[in-house]
Amino acid sequence: MVGDHVFTQNTPGTLERAPRHPAGAMSENEISIGMGSYNFDSHNVQRYACRSAAHCRGHSGRPAKDIAGASAPFVQNEGNVQASPGRPYAIPYWVALPKKHEAENLLVIGALSASHIGMSTLRMEPQLMIIGHSIGVAAGLAQRTAGGAVHEINTTVLQEKLVADGQILHAGATESQATVRLTAL
Repeated sequence: MVGDHVFTQNTPGTLERAPRHPAGAMSENEISIGMGSYNFDSHNVQRYACRSAAHCRGHSGRPAKDIAGASAPFVQNEGNVQASPGRPYAIPYWVALPKKHEAENLLVIGALSASHIGMSTLRMEPQLMIIGHSIGVAAGLAQRTAGGAVHEINTTVLQEKLVADGQILHAGATESQATVRLTAL
């Protein structure tokens, strides 16, 4: 899905510099629904075998003695990304929102508005649990207060509900801002 905004490898740093309201919440356009921290994790796009490392890396004209393993068969991996986002980052509400003119009552979990590399961190289980919980709360709020219009919910109320559930919404949240409520079974 492509929403009005697309989460890319640059989004965590961009959101970090977004103006904050006094309560620490992000601006309406980039509202945090949780914190992610998993690496950008994209596996090999292609793997191919070569006669030697020199042939794989385009050094076939150099003398073999100058290249380690130059005469041995070699496997080249291409497209692997394992990069840290640098620090925990805010997951914006808009990753789950389609364009308003395309759907007004739909929140998306499995096909977030993200580039290939952006999705490589959001797709990981810890982030999906955070997003799933937050979007479930947002869907309930939209149904109860906005006639199902997910773009029209009161995001301040959403954040209050998430914090009450124990969700951490921004770096530097204190324990009192993220009190986990446990109930006896």
